Amino acid sequence: MKYRDAKKLHNGDEIIVKETNEILTVLNAYEPRPVNDIVRKIVLVECDDGNTYHHCDIR
Repeated sequence: MKYRDAKKLHNGDEIIVKETNEILTVLNAYEPRPVNDIVRKIVLVECDDGNTYHHCDIR
């Protein structure tokens, strides 16, 4: 998933994990704080399986 699409995820949205093709529900999607003032375009997505995924690992 692209960064701009991942920013638009809401709680309850369904996503697919690329490796397993498993359908999961989004519990929380957030951008972590930058470390040492380095701006990184990353969205982390917490899902109902208890795992947190990088936005590139999902569809």
